[in-house]
Amino acid sequence: MKKYVLFILLMAIPFVGNTQKIHRQYSFYPQEGGAVYFIHPQKVFESGNAEALKKLEYDITYLAGRDSASFTFTYYTHNVMKIDSVKILSDKMGVLFEGKAVTYFVQPKKDYWQQRASLTLPYELLIKIFREDNSFIISLTGKKSISYRMKPKVWKKQSQMISKIFDVVEYNN
Repeated sequence: MKKYVLFILLMAIPFVGNTQKIHRQYSFYPQEGGAVYFIHPQKVFESGNAEALKKLEYDITYLAGRDSASFTFTYYTHNVMKIDSVKILSDKMGVLFEGKAVTYFVQPKKDYWQQRASLTLPYELLIKIFREDNSFIISLTGKKSISYRMKPKVWKKQSQMISKIFDVVEYNN
């Protein structure tokens, strides 16, 4: 009997370890004009550019029923790098979307700069790019450019989690 219980437990471990607790990754706020969904900050985009110090951190805010969402992000650089536009590129470097960046703030931190900005994206495009097999690339452009992307293993987990949140939005509207 003990062997069977042990066998069942060992078989269940891969399934338990593979599930994601998405309820910790987003918030849902019912509103009169439609529910607001907020995907909590995610630190997953990396850059090979020497000017970039830390991972780009992003969050997404979506008001159900709208055709666009806010993709807000924080990036850290050695020197101030105020941006004016953001490109979303496919893994093959094709431009999927380009839009004007709205800068919220630029502030010094220790010996580097923290900068926060936002981009309004079509909601359907967000759904599409998070369901792709490979990570999209975020290219921040001002006088200089810095590109960020996720590593393949990180992308797999991140895209599954974000896609599942998009499913929650769909099922609740």
